[in-house]
Amino acid sequence: MEHRIVFNGAIYETQTNALRNLIANVLARPDAAKVVVAFNSEGGNTDQGHSLYTFFRSLPRPIELHATGHVGSIAIPAFLGAPIRSASTFARFFFHGYDWTFAPNQNRSRIEEGLGSGLTSAHLDTN
Repeated sequence: MEHRIVFNGAIYETQTNALRNLIANVLARPDAAKVVVAFNSEGGNTDQGHSLYTFFRSLPRPIELHATGHVGSIAIPAFLGAPIRSASTFARFFFHGYDWTFAPNQNRSRIEEGLGSGLTSAHLDTN
């Protein structure tokens, strides 16, 4: 039986954990002959994106990711982790360089991501 999963969200811990759990649960079913994930994501956290890539590569059976719309930033490497990939006619892949630094006007969430998990806004000196 073919199972279809829709992932339409950012690549952050809560969302990626939910996707991994859902895929693992479907693959544990004896009737799971094929798993197709309709994939649409703007990107998100680089650690979570790389962990999704590794997760897709390590599965005991291949799954298929089908790009349905916007696949951007760290969602692209995650998408490439699936051994079987396809894209709808209107899917778009948005690439960008990893070129930011810790400039004074840097977005707080990007600084937090760059410094690692567990750091919150309260730890940043805004002066």
